[in-house]
Amino acid sequence: MEFDFVHLDGYRKFSDALPKAKFVDVSQPTMKMRMLKSPEEIELIKQGARVADLGGEAAVKAIKEGVSEHEIALASTNDMVREIADTYPHSEIRDSKLRFVSLSNKNNTKLRPKVEVYNSPNNVNSNSV
Repeated sequence: MEFDFVHLDGYRKFSDALPKAKFVDVSQPTMKMRMLKSPEEIELIKQGARVADLGGEAAVKAIKEGVSEHEIALASTNDMVREIADTYPHSEIRDSKLRFVSLSNKNNTKLRPKVEVYNSPNNVNSNSV
């Protein structure tokens, strides 16, 4: 267990659930392992920095008198999300999934599209379009 990441509450829950277990701090060896990066990880870090730079540029361009902070943040975020989607077209964006489904009315004569957004396995939001 990494003691520097487990809050006292969490530690107590583990201790209560496993009263005979002896917990050992593996923070230092785990951190040393995380410091070593594979070529794939290095490439992802470089791509992440490139995308972050694009977001920073978009924020700078959006800064104008009278423009709210959330609009500047949206400009930056939108540019980054677009770039991530272009660079990694088969990846999930923003940890949510969109699924388009059609629902029919009682007579099965007219279909209306519906969008379901999955933010987590237990959270489904539906909106008719």
